[in-house]
Amino acid sequence: MPVVLVQGRTAHVSRCFDGLNAVGVLGRMFEKTELSAEFAEVFDGEVCMPPTWLNFKDLKKEYDVSVPARAAGYLSVLSFRSGPGEILEKMRELGSEAFAEYIEKRDAERRRLEEKLSGRAMQGKKKCVKTAKPQAANAESVDHADPVSEEYADNVGECEKTNDVVPQKFNVLSFEELSEQCRKKNADGFEDFLEGLKGRTEARIRSGETNYPQATIDMMTEVLDWSGLTEPVMVIGFAPPLYPAYHSDQMAGKEGVGSWQFRKIKKASEAAGCKVKKVHYFTGISDLSYCGTCGDMDFSGYAAETPLWGGGYQVDFEEIGKLNIPAVLMGPWGKDIHRRTERVNRKSLLVELPEILHTLIEDQA
Repeated sequence: MPVVLVQGRTAHVSRCFDGLNAVGVLGRMFEKTELSAEFAEVFDGEVCMPPTWLNFKDLKKEYDVSVPARAAGYLSVLSFRSGPGEILEKMRELGSEAFAEYIEKRDAERRRLEEKLSGRAMQGKKKCVKTAKPQAANAESVDHADPVSEEYADNVGECEKTNDVVPQKFNVLSFEELSEQCRKKNADGFEDFLEGLKGRTEARIRSGETNYPQATIDMMTEVLDWSGLTEPVMVIGFAPPLYPAYHSDQMAGKEGVGSWQFRKIKKASEAAGCKVKKVHYFTGISDLSYCGTCGDMDFSGYAAETPLWGGGYQVDFEEIGKLNIPAVLMGPWGKDIHRRTERVNRKSLLVELPEILHTLIEDQA
């Protein structure tokens, strides 16, 4: 579950162009990833559902009339073959695009506002990006016949003064990269800080005060605070739990066992007068994810990008790979999972499935 933390730059709403709205940047990230077919993998005619966001919010602790400095959220990303590293790199690329696009939109709207208030066309002028440094008003660039306040002149006048392009700086970091910057600042101090932070966070999770994804946002926020970084930045990490893709046909040394199991299930089902359909992947949550590893999916970098890794959450992928227990997930016919109308077919649950299971058990005896 990728977690995205954005730090922009705060400003009073009356001087909003002095700031960089973290919600706006995160919103661009939402647009670029929500239901994006770019993430949807295909296997043997089946498509993996694209990402969807489960949480999205600013990180203000109380109400004020300023541009949000920080915002965060997390999204569900399913995959058939891609490992955490591949997903992180794709998120990083889209994060850079989201930052750049929001800055471009902000500056385009500022130029439109200049035209509107000054009454002068800005066509032909080069793009000028406002920097974080406070700028003095440029009296020569403001038409005093127009109702433009001195405050607004402070905000936009300097950009009319120069034709130089001043790019807005930002950065996109993984959680591990942010941590490395902290270690360069003070390795021992950061490790002591991180150890204490993990201990406090794990206690909050155990007490029910928080959950994995929210605790991950809190930890990433505190690490960003400790780093001392003040420039606009996006930090991407992972929140537990991780449910890797599982396919019984793709386990090393046990290739094809899943299909063999399905043929036995199909035979027993047809004898019970019930039709069954083979689906390669169940795109929900199943503990079968912890029964084996499949293909070349790489989990080596996941721990470093997961703030809670350690006492709060840990999975031994190497041992799981040694298990490699083939299985098939089967159950009664149902509809509308996680909706108010969620239901299961009574005959399928109480008559057909017990008979099929009984046949399968007897066959194993």
